Amino acid sequence: MRFLEAFYMTVLLVTPVVCLAALGRKSSVAARIWFLAGLLQGVGVVSFNLLASDLRSMTSLGWLVAVMDFISFAGALLHISAVLLDLKRPPQFAKVVLLSLSLAGLAFQLWRIPGPYHAVFMLVFNGSFALLIAFWLMKLVKQEAQRWAGYVRLYQVLVLVRLVVMLCVALAPIANPHTGPYGEQIVVAVSLISAVVWFCANVAYLGVNIDRLHRHIVEIGRESAKQEERERLKDSMALLERQRTAGIMSSAISHELKQPLTSALTNAQVAIQLVDGVETPIRQYLGKVEDSVRRAARIIDGLQTFMRAHTAAPLLLDVRSPLNSALNLLQPELRRAGIEVRVDLGTQPLMAIADETQLCQVFVNVLRNAIQASQDAPLKRISISHLLVDGQLIVEVQDTGPGFPDEVLKATGLPFTTQRPDGLGLGLAVSQNIMTSFGGSLTLRNAEPSGATVEIALLV
Repeated sequence: MRFLEAFYMTVLLVTPVVCLAALGRKSSVAARIWFLAGLLQGVGVVSFNLLASDLRSMTSLGWLVAVMDFISFAGALLHISAVLLDLKRPPQFAKVVLLSLSLAGLAFQLWRIPGPYHAVFMLVFNGSFALLIAFWLMKLVKQEAQRWAGYVRLYQVLVLVRLVVMLCVALAPIANPHTGPYGEQIVVAVSLISAVVWFCANVAYLGVNIDRLHRHIVEIGRESAKQEERERLKDSMALLERQRTAGIMSSAISHELKQPLTSALTNAQVAIQLVDGVETPIRQYLGKVEDSVRRAARIIDGLQTFMRAHTAAPLLLDVRSPLNSALNLLQPELRRAGIEVRVDLGTQPLMAIADETQLCQVFVNVLRNAIQASQDAPLKRISISHLLVDGQLIVEVQDTGPGFPDEVLKATGLPFTTQRPDGLGLGLAVSQNIMTSFGGSLTLRNAEPSGATVEIALLV
């Protein structure tokens, strides 16, 4: 019996400390009040159990009864205050103190009267407070974490059982722990029930706080992710604005370059005519100058067409024309990266419904991605082929890079989805929208054994 009483007292003292330690520094004010109140109540109960017989025989120490009763009442009321604080109902701590003092004073007066009056009074009020704690705790559990409701229901039932048993101990001679034949069994039952009661209450309240802390951490993570996403979008928009400005400047520069290029082409053609009929290496070099100037002029014309404001007008056209324009625009990048381009589109026109300028933009976006993916690959190659399937012309662009990550494949068509740290993630999204406006589609997939393939499908 002594062992079970000691076990009950240990549960009262240790459980609040362990629960509070489990929450750590992130515990709320209400949680600290709850578990400190439990510890305070445990100290009161343990002290009373240890000194009960001495206090009855030494009336001069009766003031200790009032102190321990005050601790017991204050602990119960602080438990209720903690739950009310969790429910966003401001507790009245001054009223807690005054009510505890009043009840402790009344309990002390009853203690001085011979008979079970003090014991019955304490049992009734402590039982009532326990039921009130269970009532508010159930409200908190239903609001915060329903899965802990079972502990609270068990707590409610055991509080009622304990109240009945304790009243039997106080009132029924057969259950008296000192004189009754079933006294020891009753004490054992009460100790076990009391230990389980406080264990259930503390576990339920601890569970609610752990769930709340978990939700708080998740919310912080979400807010952090949103903030990072906002910063990324802000940086992306700033980069997009810089690229737009650079595009405007490029258009202006290309316009200014056309005149000296035209002059250089004219001079080269005049020089070729001057040496016409004369066998000299100079003529060969002048021919190379003419070809280079013509190629530069074609690139500038393509750039101006690409940058010019344009209203889409899908027509039946040869797909090879916008593809060649895109390849001409990207020739400098292809040469710098040392990438070989293999085009297998046959010699016959490949007719499909599209807008030439916008389809050129799609090819530029897809090819630029392929260049960036292949520039660090052991085999630097881009292959362009075609096939006709179910009334559609499909142009396939395959690179030899590492392929698309899963997140890019899943988010095809969504803006700001990119695998490059310096990328905006807009190229494929814009291309997808353009293809949809033609009634076509743009599909991404990974090739075997490596590389990525972009399928550009057009209606024929």
